[in-house]
Amino acid sequence: MKIKGDFVLREVMGQSVAVPVGETSKNFHGMIKLNASGAEIWKDLEKGLTKEQIAQKIVDQYDAIEMDEALLKVETFLTKLQDAGIVE
Repeated sequence: MKIKGDFVLREVMGQSVAVPVGETSKNFHGMIKLNASGAEIWKDLEKGLTKEQIAQKIVDQYDAIEMDEALLKVETFLTKLQDAGIVE
């Protein structure tokens, strides 16, 4: 899964946001706020990491989370992005 080329991640006043550009900006009005975890997942998707690799990074970063839980959280986030038409 990857981020469509018509969305970019930006930081606006200390807040990470996904902003539509190009043709998409004509139909998708506004921006999507991302928390720190969402922004990290976004960046990992831009790097081409798989959902399993992203989940493993989360497990490695936070000792209190198991792989199953991390994978579920990543899949939930990706589903939201997919439903919004942001990933393909």
